[in-house]
Amino acid sequence: MNNRALLVLALLAAVGSGQWIEKTISVPGSIPGTWYDAMLYHPANGNIYCGDNGNSSLLVIDGDADSVVKEIAVPVGINSLAYDPNTGHLYASSAGGNTPLSVIDCATDSVIKTLAIGPFSQSACYNSHDGKVYFESCGNCTVYVVDCATDSIIARPRLASAAYRICYEPLHNKVYCACCWDPPSLTVIDGAADTVIKRLTGLGTPNAVCFNPDDGLVYVSGGSSNSIILIDGANDSVVANIAVGGWTRDICVNPLENKAYAIIDIYQDSGRVAVVDIAGRRLIKTLPLGMSPTRCIYNPQDNKVFCTNGGYTDTDSTVSVIDGRSDSLLMTVVTGRSPFAMVHNPLRNRVYVANKRSASITVLCDSITVGVVERPRPQGPDREPGSTVVRGVLRLAKSTSSSPGTSCLLDICGQKVMELRAGDNDVRSLASGLYFVHVTGSSHAAKVVVQR
Repeated sequence: MNNRALLVLALLAAVGSGQWIEKTISVPGSIPGTWYDAMLYHPANGNIYCGDNGNSSLLVIDGDADSVVKEIAVPVGINSLAYDPNTGHLYASSAGGNTPLSVIDCATDSVIKTLAIGPFSQSACYNSHDGKVYFESCGNCTVYVVDCATDSIIARPRLASAAYRICYEPLHNKVYCACCWDPPSLTVIDGAADTVIKRLTGLGTPNAVCFNPDDGLVYVSGGSSNSIILIDGANDSVVANIAVGGWTRDICVNPLENKAYAIIDIYQDSGRVAVVDIAGRRLIKTLPLGMSPTRCIYNPQDNKVFCTNGGYTDTDSTVSVIDGRSDSLLMTVVTGRSPFAMVHNPLRNRVYVANKRSASITVLCDSITVGVVERPRPQGPDREPGSTVVRGVLRLAKSTSSSPGTSCLLDICGQKVMELRAGDNDVRSLASGLYFVHVTGSSHAAKVVVQR
């Protein structure tokens, strides 16, 4: 075996052993057994916000020191969060019976207003085109639309059944609601008019939904359909239904490798994660997870997928770490009791895991950071010409933006961060990470990596 091969093996071994617990943040005064169901990273101040249902408070975690710096008292425990970068306001709702929506000024980390919405709110999303946030209510099958400029409720579109998860699709300004209760459907809301425009049925019991900023499609975890369903937002039609061999509970996408990951939950048993080739519309493999897997997120800086395994004891409460390129299980990290919500801090490249039954938050860090370079892949005729970043300037060729307002830059979560024009675009204010240049009428995106 030559020296180069030995070096490669050594690097792979280092990556596999590099994942480690940097810190465990204990939450003073929290009740073990409380539920931490929502986490959010604040891109402006670098803080992490975590809903504490046991204490009816919102924890503010310093993203540099990894310590709780404030607890914001709210009327009831928090179950979903959304943030408006234009006003700097954070919106927090609860899964409780009477659900006030708390509006928080992140400059002072204080509640400045409460709004009345329906009971048992489970999910939220932000409309970056119109500056609105959407909160669903499982209790009355309604989505509450909040205008962030006035912090007031401006619409209440009704659903046929309760929605468990919702997401925003920025290319066509739509909100997709995964309604898993009877009658199950994927309900589509027009983001401009805030009215229901379509209900897609026959998709199983949709219980999770996300947007892929790379191909511009909406991905649905079909639950009882044992599949991942891909939706074209242009006409709200099913473009693929990929069988994964089990009840899907959550889903995330890896735009760098053109893959999707779906958690397959086996009740009171070890689960699996399905790895799907998006371009080939096929299942690549399944990997074993721990007991009762719940959530998955993608870290674009390390090209890894993190899956929480809720477990029932201290030893089976874990996070599975998957390499996005090789689709191999790198490590299983033991965390606090029943890990659930997660969030990635791109500024420091840390993953925060909320352990809902041990009143703690685990901070995961890879001790070895490996740079990821995108592999070239075949480009169809509609693939837009590239864009380059040089010294804080994103340069687009004229053919990439033929008319004003037709191009935009999306972050890894699919949120629009800025409009683009042909020529030079100043991106010095953007955080490090993976971004996507989208052009109206194109079915693909050009990837851009911003590094500091």
